[in-house]
Amino acid sequence: MSPEPANPHAASPLYEQDRAVLRLVRRTNDRLRELLCTLARRGVALRRATPDRARCILDALAPWPFYKGGQFLFDLLEWEDLMIDGPPPAVLTRADLDELLTLPVRWLLATVEAAEAPAPLRRTTAALNLPVRLLATTARSFVQSALRDFEQVLSPPQETAPDDHLADHATDQDPLPELQSGFYLYEDVVLGLFDLVGPHLPAPPREGDEGDEGDEPTPDHAGPDSGDDSEGDDTMTATQSTAASPAPKTSATVFPIEETFRVTEVEDLEHDWTLLGDAVLTGDDGLRLTPNEQYKAGTALLGTPFPAESGVSVEFDYYASGGQGDGFAVYLIDGAHDTGVGGYGAGLGYSLTVDPGGKIVSEGVSRGYLGVGFDIWGNFSTTLAGPSGGTTRQPDKVALRGSGNERDGFHYLTGADAPGGLAATWDDQAHVQVVIVDAVVTVHLTRAGRTTTVLDGVDLKPAPGQDAMPETFKFGLSGSTGYHTSLHSLRNLVIALPAKMPLRVTGPDEVPAGSEIAYTIAVRNDGPNSVPNAEVAGTLVAGLSNATVAVTGTDGGARAGQGNTDGQDFTQRLDLPVGGSATITVTGTTGRSATGQVTCTASIGSPEHRNTAQDRSDSHTTRLTAHVPQDDLQVCQQGVVSVKPGEQGHIAISVANPDDNAVDLPAAELVFDAPTGFEWTGTITFTHYNANGQTVGTGDTTLEPVLEDDNTRLRLTGLQDLRSAEGYVLAYALGIKAKPDAVPGRRTDGKALVADSAPLRLTATVQGADEGQSFTNGDGRLPVIQPAVVEVKQGESGFLAVTVGFEQDGKQEVGTLDQRFRAPAGFTWNGYISYSYYSGGRNSQGGQGDIEHRITDGGTTFTITGMPELRASKGLYLTYVLGLTADEDAEVGRHDDGEAKIGAAAPLALHATVFDKDEPARCNR
Repeated sequence: MSPEPANPHAASPLYEQDRAVLRLVRRTNDRLRELLCTLARRGVALRRATPDRARCILDALAPWPFYKGGQFLFDLLEWEDLMIDGPPPAVLTRADLDELLTLPVRWLLATVEAAEAPAPLRRTTAALNLPVRLLATTARSFVQSALRDFEQVLSPPQETAPDDHLADHATDQDPLPELQSGFYLYEDVVLGLFDLVGPHLPAPPREGDEGDEGDEPTPDHAGPDSGDDSEGDDTMTATQSTAASPAPKTSATVFPIEETFRVTEVEDLEHDWTLLGDAVLTGDDGLRLTPNEQYKAGTALLGTPFPAESGVSVEFDYYASGGQGDGFAVYLIDGAHDTGVGGYGAGLGYSLTVDPGGKIVSEGVSRGYLGVGFDIWGNFSTTLAGPSGGTTRQPDKVALRGSGNERDGFHYLTGADAPGGLAATWDDQAHVQVVIVDAVVTVHLTRAGRTTTVLDGVDLKPAPGQDAMPETFKFGLSGSTGYHTSLHSLRNLVIALPAKMPLRVTGPDEVPAGSEIAYTIAVRNDGPNSVPNAEVAGTLVAGLSNATVAVTGTDGGARAGQGNTDGQDFTQRLDLPVGGSATITVTGTTGRSATGQVTCTASIGSPEHRNTAQDRSDSHTTRLTAHVPQDDLQVCQQGVVSVKPGEQGHIAISVANPDDNAVDLPAAELVFDAPTGFEWTGTITFTHYNANGQTVGTGDTTLEPVLEDDNTRLRLTGLQDLRSAEGYVLAYALGIKAKPDAVPGRRTDGKALVADSAPLRLTATVQGADEGQSFTNGDGRLPVIQPAVVEVKQGESGFLAVTVGFEQDGKQEVGTLDQRFRAPAGFTWNGYISYSYYSGGRNSQGGQGDIEHRITDGGTTFTITGMPELRASKGLYLTYVLGLTADEDAEVGRHDDGEAKIGAAAPLALHATVFDKDEPARCNR
């Protein structure tokens, strides 16, 4: 059982009044967050409901200094982070918002109406020489000018804005849309505030109504004695003051309507549905419109009307199997009415049904506007389903019937064959999309992932007997059987605003491995609806490193939102008005050893809209050819680690630029993959030496390597100055460790990639239990270590690294130590030496100056005679890199009889290995 928590105030240095103030600050902060988030969510609702109006408001506000200043403060105070971080706050009611806004609006109006400052303030002003009257006049002019500029937005001609512009799509009972990080939250806050402030203001003054400064305010509407003789002006005034017709009872914000139908009770559906006739809910099999029985008809009617002028996209998965009759339909009726079930058999639950003798045996729906029939048996296209049809049935047809009301109308309009037929089970992945925009109908059928446009742009307006499009629609799904039967079920329905947004992906057909690949994604919005929250989503397969996504061009009012990359996936948000377009560039770099191909796939969609373009997704594939190194650096492994499981050593690497070719050093990257059974420790030291034998310090430079892939990859960004024109070589000593469970043996599958040069194979050895470890002197106060064995061919040179650790307390001048190195048998020193050091972590420090030395005894003894000032304290590790050359006739094999003697420390045996001249090279070139 956990102990009781300690009193949080027991050790607090705060007084009670301090905590009280902090509580007030916290409450104020919470209230501010509630206000900003509520305004933004109301702004989102306005933007989605009336995108053109929202854009008009923002464009009108954009030039004003207060708008720009607000945006600056919004960003400066990081209010977007305040709004998004944490769970969503409570939504303020309209009453709460009105209460918060009343005082500042009254103050603003009082400032505007003030002809001059009151006497006490005027005296203070005179004393301080402040032009208050000028400020008040300027404020009044500013606000009144703004009201005139926004008059058409706040009060459109012949229409007065309702008390709450969002009444039909954002009430206190109707949840407001959620916020999206990084997507114009400042603009959404401004829209929400703008919509709330309008009703608090008096009617905007007309041009010429303003009197001279100090005069009584001119009434908003001139009366008979106003002296205004203009009949036209009186008419305009009367029009402005006349109450507008009630706001429509529908809004496009009802979209998207999503219904899986995978429930068994109507009450469990997400939206307002009425099931009529034989329609039932079956759980996983969705909405069953008809059982597999004779003479059945069922319908599901959505009780939520939506504006007809916005258009609609309807899509769902379907099941039609068990027989050949009759089919199912998607239909629209006048949104001001309801309906019962349409005709069974030939009527598909939409139109009337007539027997061969011409007698109506089953009525159609009420106030029908359009029925899209998916007719398996084929009589929906004949006179058995209404006028204008033929006498021969047309099986597996997608057919249209127009307006009708119960026993009248329902003319046959057109039809087209359904490729592969209409019968389908869930395994066939049969899918329907019906798009209706401005009385123009398009129908897509999908089967097993392949989409076909069956009806493309059928215009209903000139069709015989077709009613004018009503103000609103209601939507229905229906199905029927006759003498022939079939089971008809639907599920995964989505009804949304349509927007035709084609997308195209282009890129190179072929690039060398290791190259950067750039793909261009072009998108546009062909309408009919603006899409303020479009999103392009895609993948790069196989994945590319350093992937980026950016909008590189916009047109037609399009705006860029937030872009993100996560591994091989990317997203880019856009605001796409009708006619807007954008160009997105996605880049990434392939691995230098990569083979095969890279494919960029992208698609565009929106939560509230359905993309009706057939080319809403695209892809481009790039073939990878062999990598062509751009940098001709010579990279060699100069020392090979040989340690027991769980123990550490070093791998030594040299980097030279013998060709003097230019290398982009600041952008260069070094990547080291450890051989199997090893992992990097993260320590790294580096030194410089000159091919002519002169040693130069590396300067005050720090390395900060990054470990990846469970420490098996070490990445270092940026080469040090290589000074290739002077023949300098870089040397790195990388700390490496054999894993505790590593199997003894030699490993040759490591890899080093330095800048854009050819790769170098790395080698390391895990010692067996019977092999002796003699690479340290065993001195606890001044340990001397050989971290790696130099391995060279006869007559060739390599590096021998020696590390000195200072573990004694106090500081010591390194230059005062006697430091002498004897070469192993068969080797001589060639005069190359440099050094670096590290202390207390992975960061290493390059040497600050040159080392003086002499070589004696025929090249076998190397003595340091002078060093730059370096005071060693406890914890400092100093690494020397010494050039060693194998004799032309040196005996092949390992030589363990060298020696390093540092000050009073115990001597260290030095080791080197000679390989035959036929041994594979230890360099990348």
